[in-house]
Amino acid sequence: MRAAIASSYEMLDDAHRAFFRRLAVFSDRWTLDMVAMVTDSAALGLEPIEPVEQLVDMGLVRVSPARPNDPDPEPRFNLLHVMREFATEELTTHEEHAATMQRLREWYMRLVSQAAQQAGSDEVIRWMDEVEVGYLDLRNLIRYALDRGDVITVWVMIAQLNTFWLLRGFRGEAMDW
Repeated sequence: MRAAIASSYEMLDDAHRAFFRRLAVFSDRWTLDMVAMVTDSAALGLEPIEPVEQLVDMGLVRVSPARPNDPDPEPRFNLLHVMREFATEELTTHEEHAATMQRLREWYMRLVSQAAQQAGSDEVIRWMDEVEVGYLDLRNLIRYALDRGDVITVWVMIAQLNTFWLLRGFRGEAMDW
């Protein structure tokens, strides 16, 4: 299986390879807006839809079915576990993991900040849905920050997620952090 993935990966040009390996930081589903920022597609000279379509056609990325709590109809995508493992190895080999995680951190810091600001508004449910869609990534991002001693990220995330945890019934998890 790994050889088949490597063969497909080698068929990509350098920009598309970088785009693919940067997808490794997503634990679950992602949107085109998310992937544009996290992969830094503009710096690669790519519009996110083009490499995503190519990677879907090659079987390296899959279109993820909509879930009931999805806040919008925007398509979401993900990597199968084996693809993610391969992409992670390549991301580490190319020494891009820290920079890609930093961009993921920036995306989620902005998201949880916006969601926290909506706590008393009519938009609170939509924002909580948006946070829940990326919750697995948020958990992994907090864990990553803890492992690296990034106390500021951990504290900001915890403070911003407080309303989410309370409204969505994750109080026990909030206490664990």
